[in-house]
Amino acid sequence: MTYAVRTGREKEKKFFIIPFLTVIATFIILLFSLIYYYSGQTHTYEDALWETFTRTLDPCAAAEDKGLHHRILSGIVILFGLVIVAILIGAIVTFMEKKLSELRKGRSTVVETNHTRWSPLIFDIIQELVIANESQRNPSIVILSSKERDEMHDTIADKINDCKNTRIICRTGDTMLMEDINNLSPSQARSIIILAPQTDNPDIRVIKTILAIRNNPQRTKINFHIVAEINERTNLD
Repeated sequence: MTYAVRTGREKEKKFFIIPFLTVIATFIILLFSLIYYYSGQTHTYEDALWETFTRTLDPCAAAEDKGLHHRILSGIVILFGLVIVAILIGAIVTFMEKKLSELRKGRSTVVETNHTRWSPLIFDIIQELVIANESQRNPSIVILSSKERDEMHDTIADKINDCKNTRIICRTGDTMLMEDINNLSPSQARSIIILAPQTDNPDIRVIKTILAIRNNPQRTKINFHIVAEINERTNLD
């Protein structure tokens, strides 16, 4: 519950900052344009509005201002503009860094089609798929694991020397979570392979993963080709 609340607040902040800055910038421009106009610095309100707008975005626009009163007004507008622009740039940079971090960690959505969704620790299967994919056009294997993306890529590179024409895409997540499954674009997969994890009662996780895939609200009418590893014969029913 604590995590859910914190995540919700972070999302609210992310979507709130830009509208908030827009409202503040609009208020400052309207306020100081009125001050410019009624203080006699411009002949029309349109000119006052334009002067305020340009000084908010470009401090150099006030270089030719004359008179102490005019320069003080321009200086205040410029300071507000610098603060707003700095906050906006900071928000954009933070957003881009977060997206790049998600990409490095393998948390972005897969856009490939006709790929094979894979569970961890099956290097032999990857090698067989690489050989089988030689006749395919732009084949890909998508891996979902709780490990970080870089760790998975390094491990695969150590085990498999040549992937030929097959692209291997790694994603970090939980196979039982609907959101992580959707990131793999399962409806676009040619086949889905689910192996039993090395934990107690692994069949439970395999069955839950199958149910999550089949009961996905975003599932298309196309039937999935699912191959799953079940350890206990009694669970085959």
